[in-house]
Amino acid sequence: PFVVMFHGNFLGLVKASLGRQLRARRPLAVLREQRGLTVLARRHFAKGNWRVFHDCEAIVPSSQQVADTCRSHRLDLARVHVVPNGVDVATFRPRPRAEIRHALGLGLPKNGFLFVCAGRLSREKGTHHALDALAIRRERMPDARLLIVGDGSERGPLEDQVSRLGLQDRV
Repeated sequence: PFVVMFHGNFLGLVKASLGRQLRARRPLAVLREQRGLTVLARRHFAKGNWRVFHDCEAIVPSSQQVADTCRSHRLDLARVHVVPNGVDVATFRPRPRAEIRHALGLGLPKNGFLFVCAGRLSREKGTHHALDALAIRRERMPDARLLIVGDGSERGPLEDQVSRLGLQDRV
């Protein structure tokens, strides 16, 4: 048996690209999107992506992408299994900004930006890029803070980077 679980599909990417083209304010941005869409279509059809998963025993797309995934890869709906998103919206709902910041001990100014990186701390996740971006923007966004939630092999190097960039009061 061969089971595939992945995010994204050809039709979803096409829809996203068309949406970006409609929102684009400059012709050059539209042209760039169209070029990217052409490359995507060539790869999808030339490499056989449209049929590569056709013989899979089962496939698990995200619940929002079932229809487009089936169309993109010519899948038999009987072999598509959806695992619903596991968020209980009655329990996990937005709380007032000031309340949650106080509860977390963030003590940020009322209008300060709070960026959050949550996940395993490993190089491929790119948390180091968030730290670099915060350091670059510190003068123009003095109230900005970055909350890093997680643990992993990059914890030490990230802590060193925070010290090196002088961001102790911002992370």
